[in-house]
Amino acid sequence: MFALCSLIIYGAMVALLEGGREPRGGCKVLPARRGVRRRDSELRIAGVPARLRRITRRGCKWIELDLALSPDVIQLTLRPRLQAVRNATAELCIDDATFDAMFQVEAAPADVARELLDADVRAALVHMGGPWIVQVEGGLRLARPGHTPSEVAELIALARALALGVEAAYRAADRGSVARRGAPFRPALDGPMLAMVEYTRREELARMRAAERRDLRKRLARVAVAMVAPAALLLLL
Repeated sequence: MFALCSLIIYGAMVALLEGGREPRGGCKVLPARRGVRRRDSELRIAGVPARLRRITRRGCKWIELDLALSPDVIQLTLRPRLQAVRNATAELCIDDATFDAMFQVEAAPADVARELLDADVRAALVHMGGPWIVQVEGGLRLARPGHTPSEVAELIALARALALGVEAAYRAADRGSVARRGAPFRPALDGPMLAMVEYTRREELARMRAAERRDLRKRLARVAVAMVAPAALLLLL
């Protein structure tokens, strides 16, 4: 019976954590229950499917926007520096003193993410003060405190800049690869050079996904210990 109860508890926690993988301190999608109000809207932003949520819980209001950008194309986690995590797997320095002081960024591929977080996007993030961008199943989740139409509009504008910017970011990163690795007589990415660049990017994406899975397993283990240990102690008493 104890083993069965433990498995049920563990399965419930797996479902809970799989449904909200955001880092500590981030906004989560909350199930509909007393004290939580949600308003969901389906929309398309620059042709990309998205879901907008306005959430209220215990007087706290915030906005979430899920943007269906494939994790095989870009992976991006951005959190306020005050809530940064130690030993970040793929922390990225943008070389913008104001932005780097405010945010911790983990991203893959790194060269594409640097181009995607251009001056306009960084200025929008700094202006919003404390937004989050986290990797979730099927894309990115943008979140910020607030509920007003102007705050919603700012978050949608940020999502639009990201959705429109990915393809341009890849082109700019390719040009940068030519400048770093090419030669005057090779003004574009040829076959071998392109294969090398694509291989490096795939490896970065795979490492970041693997790191996210390891982090999830660690959190599940901590939750399992916290849930099962008290029951085990009660059985021993």
